[in-house]
Amino acid sequence: MKQPILLFIAILLSTVACEQAPPSPSRAGETRIRPADDMVMVYVPTGEFEMGTSWLGSIRRAFSPRDRERAGFGLYVFSNERPRHTVYLDAFWIDQTEVTVAMFRTFVKDTGYETTAERQGWGKPWTDRPDEWPQVNGADWQHPRGHGSSAVDDHPVTQVSWEDAAAYCAWAGGQLPTEAQWEKACRGTDGRIWPWGNTYDANRLSSCEAQCPIERWKDDRYDDGYAFTAPVGSFPDGVSPYGALDMAGNLWEWVADWYADDYYGGSPYENPLGPDSGTVRAMRGGAWYNTDVWVTCSVRHQNPPSDLYDDLGFRCAAPDQP
Repeated sequence: MKQPILLFIAILLSTVACEQAPPSPSRAGETRIRPADDMVMVYVPTGEFEMGTSWLGSIRRAFSPRDRERAGFGLYVFSNERPRHTVYLDAFWIDQTEVTVAMFRTFVKDTGYETTAERQGWGKPWTDRPDEWPQVNGADWQHPRGHGSSAVDDHPVTQVSWEDAAAYCAWAGGQLPTEAQWEKACRGTDGRIWPWGNTYDANRLSSCEAQCPIERWKDDRYDDGYAFTAPVGSFPDGVSPYGALDMAGNLWEWVADWYADDYYGGSPYENPLGPDSGTVRAMRGGAWYNTDVWVTCSVRHQNPPSDLYDDLGFRCAAPDQP
């Protein structure tokens, strides 16, 4: 009788152990499809990376001839990226591209959501006027440049406030990435400047090139084929170490954090979430009107969370859960 009883106990303990054992870790390069909107998400593994830049690294020289002309020697100082510091992040998933117009339409149809621009009756597209991004009646996510314009399904959604972006990510089953998550997904663990490496290549992103409407920033040595945004995923050679696309250029992207210039000086080591409060939210990645120094993985920017423009969108993230 002892052997059957012992065998039963062994089987029971084995079963419990299997049920409680943690899942085997996912591998870098793994992808999954988010059911809510069919977004491809890429996996970013647990571990450390170097966030921000050194004092010397925060001083960067523009490659654009017009940048050099406008800024003398073409030197820019990004002091809000200092100090460079080590950050540990738990594993997470992040959208492979920016959320598209078609995906956002699915969200609106499913929830009846009304965006900030729709409620207030205006958005802020770029215009050839002295104030450049004025309030334009009728500009919203479906009409990014105002009445008479139409958003294109495979382009990233624009004219969305931080609240709009956060609401979408919650509906999709996640949240906006933190600054730290966004930067790690962009640059990996080798400290690269741009998603693809340390040598700038204007053919790997949507930036202010030959068709860019902002003459003073245009670098007409290159042509990405679009005056404003490009369809998501148009530049596969600009892929990040984990498989994320469009992290340089195309659109500035909302992230979860409140923004402070000096946050890096006291940022926690593990899973930093940004300041506890603030008046502006952080943005990352640069946009269609930017040049090389403004589309690096470490560049930080900010706007009030109610702001919305035709150069600002988002992607979502989610923790790695069984």
